[in-house]
Amino acid sequence: CFFAVLGTVHVVGCVWATMGIYEEGSTWVWALQQSKTKFGGHDYINASDGKVHPVVMYIMSTYFALYTLTGIGYGDVSPTTEPEFGMLLFLMLVGSLIWSSVVGEIVNVLQHSTPDTVQHREAMDAVVQMGEECEMSQDLRNRLEDYLLNLRSTTRKHFAREQVLGRLNSQIG
Repeated sequence: CFFAVLGTVHVVGCVWATMGIYEEGSTWVWALQQSKTKFGGHDYINASDGKVHPVVMYIMSTYFALYTLTGIGYGDVSPTTEPEFGMLLFLMLVGSLIWSSVVGEIVNVLQHSTPDTVQHREAMDAVVQMGEECEMSQDLRNRLEDYLLNLRSTTRKHFAREQVLGRLNSQIG
């Protein structure tokens, strides 16, 4: 996930920089030149040839891509032309898709974090499926589900008890 986000930020940053360089009119680069001209005492944006230093251009466009993809949106680098606004809309959609997949992956990992949980869910799903296929009464389905829940709880208690007793035996013996 990390490398997908990093790659997306790089590509979007490069596209954003290209739009600022080759587009006609008052682009985001022009607006940046008007508002922020000095970084650390050096005027990297308004160079002697009137062009933005390539490193500053990459940093600013990647900065814009990252904060737009993450949904932060500070607003200090912003679109000023219609194509830039169109690109920004696309970028916001891509950002929402990327972060929804990242959050979905995190939830998936947490959901299947222990084999016990996975096994229990599979057993519960099997009861539901068997209940539908065999046309079991709702009462029987509920009793089977209760049995599986109690079995899981009892198994966990016994496992915890065995772990504690095992540690005590190794410390006493």
